[in-house]
Amino acid sequence: MSFMTEPSPGMSKRAAQGRATREQLIEVATRLFAERGYEDTSIEAVLAAAGVSRGALYHHFPGKDALFEAVVESVENRITTEMAAAIGGAPDAMAILRPAHWRGSAWPATR
Repeated sequence: MSFMTEPSPGMSKRAAQGRATREQLIEVATRLFAERGYEDTSIEAVLAAAGVSRGALYHHFPGKDALFEAVVESVENRITTEMAAAIGGAPDAMAILRPAHWRGSAWPATR
């Protein structure tokens, strides 16, 4: 994910920078929470890794819990998007579940 967000039509440069900062915080926090866990990831570690001020973080998130909720939402959205793309061309739900080498023949469980 890129930290530089292109402004949407009608979005000010300042709003685009704010959105980019929020996305940067979420991206950095996602990595740190995955590496260290929630308890061992401090706000200070997120600030240092993201290179933003405490005020910038608190402008977007009231606290660590809210930042973690945004991380979970971001990961959920990414998984949903990837699953939708993978499912898109499948003829049926079972085709998605079958390993590639079973496609076109009976699945062992159905024999």
